[in-house]
Amino acid sequence: MPSRSAKASAPGPSPWISGIQTKEDVVTRSDEISGASARAHGFVVGTMSNGDKFHVRTQGTDTYKEGNIQASQGMWSFVGGTGKLKRIKGKGTYKGKPDPEGNLIFDIEGNTNFPNRNEKTQGGQHGKSS
Repeated sequence: MPSRSAKASAPGPSPWISGIQTKEDVVTRSDEISGASARAHGFVVGTMSNGDKFHVRTQGTDTYKEGNIQASQGMWSFVGGTGKLKRIKGKGTYKGKPDPEGNLIFDIEGNTNFPNRNEKTQGGQHGKSS
């Protein structure tokens, strides 16, 4: 079962986290590959510009052609955080396709909730993973 780690850039304010600037996402994935498809399981640790972190669990499927990823889709959910993100809750879906350079560009949708803050946000396009 191949596994990999990647760093993802997400320029601009995060669409899910109070508009706080995203500094870096570190993604660790494990893929169960069978032919041209794979079941993917992952964990993301995101670091915000203020140092707070969020933790996300992902699971989905990838499609390959000639060993290159063609599409990635699945579900994500927050499982924790630090600082102002300590009680973050939320879940949603993601879909990714490679750009001409081979980086995966993800469209991420879902809802984020900050208990005790009466704040909810919705997502949009987010970064790239190499």
